[in-house]
Amino acid sequence: MKKGLKIASAVAGALVLLIVAVFLYLANMLLDHKPETAQEPLTQQDFEIQNRILGQIFRSITSRKAPEVAELKLTPADFQSVIRCADRLPRKQEIPLRDYQPALAPGKFRLTVPYNTKQNWLFGGWIIGRFELKLHKESEKLSVQVLSAEAGKFKIANETAQKMLDEQLDKLRLHPNYEKFDKIVESISIDSNGNMTIRYRPRNAVFLLNRRR
Repeated sequence: MKKGLKIASAVAGALVLLIVAVFLYLANMLLDHKPETAQEPLTQQDFEIQNRILGQIFRSITSRKAPEVAELKLTPADFQSVIRCADRLPRKQEIPLRDYQPALAPGKFRLTVPYNTKQNWLFGGWIIGRFELKLHKESEKLSVQVLSAEAGKFKIANETAQKMLDEQLDKLRLHPNYEKFDKIVESISIDSNGNMTIRYRPRNAVFLLNRRR
């Protein structure tokens, strides 16, 4: 009897250790430390790019004969310059813009999403999600399609990631500023060279950006 209990106890103990080992292995595969990317200094080229982009937008909005629709094209380098400048704007948020690592690629948009599980005692406690997305907007319809998704070292099924993304998009559409975005931006597309084209409505921009809520 005692021998049987010892065997059962040993088996139970081994099973518990195995489960703990598997849990720790999976946690190590999933969790990571908080991303801490150094802020990049702005270069003279960054200032030139920003002056060109802002000048083009300003002229289209303030023109006495503002066009119904204007077009802005951003190369991958232009886009990174915009991100570097936007990253320096004062804002209260746990994760700086640079740690999302947004980037244009041929026909798609890359994005990293760090998530704090609050379990910082375990392998850093952060889940780092990495996504490749297809962005498209035409008139009032914004669509974001998941091309690939990962969490830590795990690949997430596109269908699962798409469902999660759609839920977040539904919440985004309820935000007060989404109406402005929707009415100002006519369309968004990314071509096979990774260039983003944004067609926007200058006349709407003048009205909506000055309108009080």
